[in-house]
Amino acid sequence: MATVYAYLPAVARALAPELDGDWPGEAAADCDHCSLLAPDLPHPWGFAPGLRCCTAHPVIANFLVGRALARGDLGSDRVRARLADRGGVSARGIDPPPGWAARYQRTKADGFGRDPSLACPFVDGAEPVGCGVWRDRPAMCRSWYCRHGEGLTGAHAWASADHLATELELGLARLLIARGAPPALGADIDAWVAWFAWCAGEVDRLTEAEVAPLAAGLARHRTGLIPLRRSPAIPPVLVAAVSELVAIGDDVLVTGYSTFDAVRAPRAIFALLARLDGALPWRDALAATRAQLGEPAWLDEALVRELVRVGALRAPSA
Repeated sequence: MATVYAYLPAVARALAPELDGDWPGEAAADCDHCSLLAPDLPHPWGFAPGLRCCTAHPVIANFLVGRALARGDLGSDRVRARLADRGGVSARGIDPPPGWAARYQRTKADGFGRDPSLACPFVDGAEPVGCGVWRDRPAMCRSWYCRHGEGLTGAHAWASADHLATELELGLARLLIARGAPPALGADIDAWVAWFAWCAGEVDRLTEAEVAPLAAGLARHRTGLIPLRRSPAIPPVLVAAVSELVAIGDDVLVTGYSTFDAVRAPRAIFALLARLDGALPWRDALAATRAQLGEPAWLDEALVRELVRVGALRAPSA
């Protein structure tokens, strides 16, 4: 089955076979056709062109840095430029520079997806956004999606997979440090490029015996791993569980678990929400509302399913 975690060496994935399962990505989170770039979407419901969700600094393990440098493309140039900055660069790889994480925490509520000062140093800033390290991006970038086919359950599943894959990345980076001879912190950029190139080649030479000690660190992440599952049937009775609303012209954005994964519908949707009282079956409520509103094409079972997926509707007992 397809998995976004296939970039990890086979001997490492063998310690976390859950990552070899069906982790193909999220079809609704289409970076080439970002649905959160609509010009009428206010923050935090929409992103700024040239930034999108690439307003974070990834933690890139040493062997992934080496792989990106070896490609010799625009992305490798961006990695070299980041190495020249030195802040956050170590034998382990590239971390955010000092002070960046604190600034991100202070500003992300208003700046995520919109603040140019938070832009990832490896993106080109054009539109559509191009990622210079896409083929060598770390687990945090592979696991973050603005929308999930299984709503909150899917978000939790990807977060748990991210923790497991990130632990593997950093564990491999530590093994490479112990196995090799990293440069001193004051070394020039050529020494760092050589180190990361060595890590990229050496990671695939690690043996099962060498990576076996990483299993202990994976245990706590494995116990919390949630597999992706197919969406279950909609319960017969529903109640509204809307977390936030915003009016956009004649429409309204309805949120359950995330403002990024909102459902957009005409404001008349409140006629349906008002009928979902936890006693009347939702199909009856839908039929009555359709009759009231003149059988509009937008008001159908697919819309109800979307509202359930994002958590804006739920079973009374949920």
